[in-house]
Amino acid sequence: MEQKILALANEFGMEEMVERNEKTGEHFLNKEFTTHSQIVKHIENFENATFWEELIERLARRDFIKKYGEEAILQMSISERFEKEMSFHQEYHKEFGENGLDNLQIHNL
Repeated sequence: MEQKILALANEFGMEEMVERNEKTGEHFLNKEFTTHSQIVKHIENFENATFWEELIERLARRDFIKKYGEEAILQMSISERFEKEMSFHQEYHKEFGENGLDNLQIHNL
């Protein structure tokens, strides 16, 4: 999606902010723009928030399925499913909010 947006920079009068790699065709924000603009900070904040939300979503879903099983989950009402799965979300939000990734370990290593 980022590439599609950057490719349209010329159409919006923002060509001075975007460069294109001639070999790969990939667009990127130029150094001048990234060092003097707040947009990079906003992008980093968005990527950071997205990372945590995606991590929590995947871990909560994994643990929810592991605990109850797919068949049992399919038998639950929507409200029961939501309530039970959200408890996993809350636990991960609390854990990562307090400790970040410090307590996350792979036991087989």
